[in-house]
Amino acid sequence: MAVALLSDSEKGQPVYLAIYNLFVVLVYLFHLSALRHPAMPALDAGFPCLVTADGKNWSAAEHARRGNFDGLLLVFLRSSFCADSRGLLMQLSALLPELKRRGVGLVICSAEPPSRWSRWITAVPLLEFLQLAPGESANDAFLAPGGAPLTQSATFSEAARPSQWLLDSEGFVLWRHLPGNYRTPGSAELLRGQLFRLQD
Repeated sequence: MAVALLSDSEKGQPVYLAIYNLFVVLVYLFHLSALRHPAMPALDAGFPCLVTADGKNWSAAEHARRGNFDGLLLVFLRSSFCADSRGLLMQLSALLPELKRRGVGLVICSAEPPSRWSRWITAVPLLEFLQLAPGESANDAFLAPGGAPLTQSATFSEAARPSQWLLDSEGFVLWRHLPGNYRTPGSAELLRGQLFRLQD
């Protein structure tokens, strides 16, 4: 198509601009949105402790015991500027009755403070929201340095790597979803389909 357009000399600059814009979009879709996860907790392994923005250690096993949960669903959202992360957060509202019925706790993790998510959090009564501390070695696998776009880097530069985790009541990993790019963080239906693992 590009060759055909370029061969038409009457089109001029608009054609070059259209092709350049198409190139930029393709680079973003197939390169800049690619996601590389470092070594992550394996299946049947204990989920590691995380460090919150206030400097406290957060343990999945302790959280499950305190809440008397039969399991935990951990959802790492990239950032509030990410439309796909916001979409997944809104989808989770439909999953809450099922989680409550099964005794599963829901934990949302992000590098941003809850205030930046307030518009969407109010529509989804989350059981817990964790703001992860940047620069902590315990959080390195879950936060991407420079993951925030340049327009956001004045306030923060790290963003969470999107992932979802289903843990048992003792904090062991039953299932995990590590998407290949930022545009496919998973869906509430994908998470719903994995809840059966708590009964196995």
